[in-house]
Amino acid sequence: MSSFFRGVLLGFEKTREFGNNLLYPKIIQILIILFLYYFDMLDLQSSIILFTFVAVINAFLGFIAYKKVIDRKIVFKLDFSILRDMFKIGLIYALSFFFINLNYKIGIFIAREHLELKEVGNYVLSTQLAEFVWQIPAAISIVFFSKSSNITKHDQSWSETVTKTCRIQVFISLIICLIIGYSASYFLPHVIGNDYILVGDIFMFLIPGIVFISIFKVVNVDLAGRGMPAVSLFFMPAIVLTNYFLSIELIGFFGVLGLSLSVSISYILASIIIVAIYCYKFDTNFFDFILIKFNDLRVKK
Repeated sequence: MSSFFRGVLLGFEKTREFGNNLLYPKIIQILIILFLYYFDMLDLQSSIILFTFVAVINAFLGFIAYKKVIDRKIVFKLDFSILRDMFKIGLIYALSFFFINLNYKIGIFIAREHLELKEVGNYVLSTQLAEFVWQIPAAISIVFFSKSSNITKHDQSWSETVTKTCRIQVFISLIICLIIGYSASYFLPHVIGNDYILVGDIFMFLIPGIVFISIFKVVNVDLAGRGMPAVSLFFMPAIVLTNYFLSIELIGFFGVLGLSLSVSISYILASIIIVAIYCYKFDTNFFDFILIKFNDLRVKK
């Protein structure tokens, strides 16, 4: 239900309401977790109850936001032609998203077969830090998908907006990655123990992939908004297979660092391919997606 209501909000370009619907339940959840933890009441049962409670609150807030956008009754009527089209497009986009995430998740399975459990834990924590950085392109992608899907005709100025956003995002993501990487090397062992001393090094090898995939995410959702959600599906399965075999080879030489290096290489390849497709279709310059310009950082008055 929450996904349905948020989908409607995106369709009407209500990105602020969409963000609030994600943010407020999370704030409530964190506050309750801290409360339960402080009074030593946080256990499996209370966690399940909390999860259900937050899900209900999320759906309720989504319904309120939905009613503000569409002031009419919800009619439970099935239109199978619309349902078929929605399922078809949704399935294509879901499969694309599945392979994008599988590309680094598959490393966990490979690590369990070829590395010690300590190294697997370090790799998993490093990918969680990467997911934290990916919240930036994820948030931007939501806005782009909402805007792009509502534009009747995509002109050159829209492509320039996409490339500029990618450039700024690359710059910001790189800065954040370097801060997290160095912080992880110095602070994580002190906070959660010396067992996680490799996290910083592993994360450093993931940085190129993290930065490039931030470009991929924006370009991919813009293509989806233009009615082309299947573009990444044509090559991402091959990227995942490449990553799989490359990981096995590099683990033999570099251990867990080879695993993160393989992920970076595969994501760089995926980003280069999708940007090349975008440049071919919409007459843009490849380096406009990567190289930051002085004017990009200027704030217009």
